[in-house]
Amino acid sequence: EVGIDRPGDITSLAGWLQPDVVVVTALPSIPVHVENFKKPEDLLNEKKALVRALKLDGTLILNGDDKRVLDLRHRFSKFHTLTYGIEAHNDVIASHINIVYTAPTNKSLRPSGMEFRVDEEGSSIPMKIYGRLGQHQVYPIVAAFAVARALGLAPLRVAKKLEESECSRGRMCILEGYNDSVLIDDSYNASPVAVRAALSVLKKLEVSGKKVAILGDMLELGAFSKEAHRKVGVQAAGVVDDLYVVGTYARCVARSAADAGLDDKHIHQYEAHQGLQAGRDVREQLQAEDVVLVKGSQSIRLEKAVKELLAHPRQAKNMLARQEPEWLAL
Repeated sequence: EVGIDRPGDITSLAGWLQPDVVVVTALPSIPVHVENFKKPEDLLNEKKALVRALKLDGTLILNGDDKRVLDLRHRFSKFHTLTYGIEAHNDVIASHINIVYTAPTNKSLRPSGMEFRVDEEGSSIPMKIYGRLGQHQVYPIVAAFAVARALGLAPLRVAKKLEESECSRGRMCILEGYNDSVLIDDSYNASPVAVRAALSVLKKLEVSGKKVAILGDMLELGAFSKEAHRKVGVQAAGVVDDLYVVGTYARCVARSAADAGLDDKHIHQYEAHQGLQAGRDVREQLQAEDVVLVKGSQSIRLEKAVKELLAHPRQAKNMLARQEPEWLAL
C-alpha cells in the first residue's frame, strides 16, 4: 500500500518501485491529507506518480465506479487496464449485495456480514464475508479478484481465501456489545467518504433497538474541514437516534445535526481527549438490540470508547486497533 501525506511522497517512492500491477481505489473530491496541498487536484496528480511507475507490460486496475479513477484509463492508455466495481460496465463486478443477518443462540436476528456475487468473464461466484459490514467492504474483494485475474490465479481458489479472511481491526468490524448490543467498530481512521459510507450502513440496518453513533474529528482536511463536518452532521440527523461527537471539528457535526432536525437532547459533545468518557456514557444507556457505530480519525483514539462498549473488554487486545504497548502508553 502506498499512501500520501504531503507533496512528493509518492513521487519519491515511485523512484524505486516498478510494480507489475497497480490498483487505484478512489480519488474523492475531498481527499485525506488535502490540508498539505494547495488544492485537491495537486494531491490527485501526486497519486498518478504511482501509475507512471507501472511496468509497460503491467496491468492497471481501476475502480470503475469512481469517475476520477476511471479517467486514468484514457490518460494512461498504454497500459493494459482492468476495472472493478458494482456498475455493469466494469470487467469485474460485485452484484446482489446484501447484509447477512443471523440469530445467535437465544438472541434475535442481528447483522453478521455481507453476501454478494462476483461476476467476471461469464462466471458468477457467490461470496459471503463475515464480521464486517458495508458496500465499501465489498470493493476490496472485487479489486482482489481483478488482481488475481491479472496474475492468472484461479478465481475459485481466490474466493475461498477471501471468504476465510478476517475483518481488519477498526474497519467496520461487527463486535459483541455490552448488554446484548451490537458494535460497529470503524475507529481506525476517518475521512468524509468513509464516514458517509459508515452512516449509510447504519441507516440500512434492520434492527429493533436504537441507532447510536460516536463520531470523532476528521483531521487533515484543511480548508474543507468545516463543510465536510457539516455534511456529516446533516446525514447523521437522518440516521441516528443519539449522536455523540468527540473533538473540536466534530462540534460542527453536532451543530449541523441539530439544524437538520435532531433534537438537542439526543446530541452529546466531548473534547478530543474525552473519547473514553463518551464510551462510558453510551454504555450506561445501551439496551439489548441497540447498534453503536464508532468512527473518528486516528489521533482521536476512539478505540478507547469501543473498549468501554465491548461485552468482554478483556478481549480488546485481540480485537481492537492500536492495542500495542506504545499506543496504550499514550
